[in-house]
Amino acid sequence: MFPARVEADDQVFNDDINRLLKMEEMWKVAGRVKPVALDVETINDGSFVTPPLRNAPPVQAPAEASTDNTATNGAGPSKAAANGTLRDQRELSVKDNLDLFVDR
Repeated sequence: MFPARVEADDQVFNDDINRLLKMEEMWKVAGRVKPVALDVETINDGSFVTPPLRNAPPVQAPAEASTDNTATNGAGPSKAAANGTLRDQRELSVKDNLDLFVDR
């Protein structure tokens, strides 16, 4: 079975989400999107379908923010970081996140 922590979080990420989804009035607010309940079993067996990304309005960066990395670390972004090949800079799937969560 799964560690007790995963079972407790199943309550939050699955049971509680399913309970909230039954409150139809909550999801009629403009801009509010229904969440998707996470099920550990379906994530592990590969049958969990990841919902499409939501289209949120772009976040405006503060005017004083700079995109120049040389001011903060002395060098521009490395080639490996730019193409996402570093292990700690890759996008994780839902399964990868679950595996990291269970491993901790």
